[in-house]
Amino acid sequence: MGVDGNLSGGKVWIPYKMTIHLQADSPSVEIFDAWRATQDAVVDVFTANGTIILPSTGMVYSLKNGYLTMATPFPAVKKTLQPVTYEITWQTIVGSQSGF
Repeated sequence: MGVDGNLSGGKVWIPYKMTIHLQADSPSVEIFDAWRATQDAVVDVFTANGTIILPSTGMVYSLKNGYLTMATPFPAVKKTLQPVTYEITWQTIVGSQSGF
């Protein structure tokens, strides 16, 4: 609110960060490692789109224009290999009822 007493508002767009933790032996690690390695090799970035379906809640989420913004290059070694972490930053995430 300004000194004139008028309240102003507006939309400020913010990116949505999604953190993904995968066990070190998960086959899905190959997808993220290939994404990271390819970006490093060509010195460029690639965007992704995705869909998350949650049958238990009946929701479907559409993920648009995502960038891989963080990737663990290899798992930490303790008594067992530790999970690896990836972060994707999405431009938009829109949820809707799926009708399941």
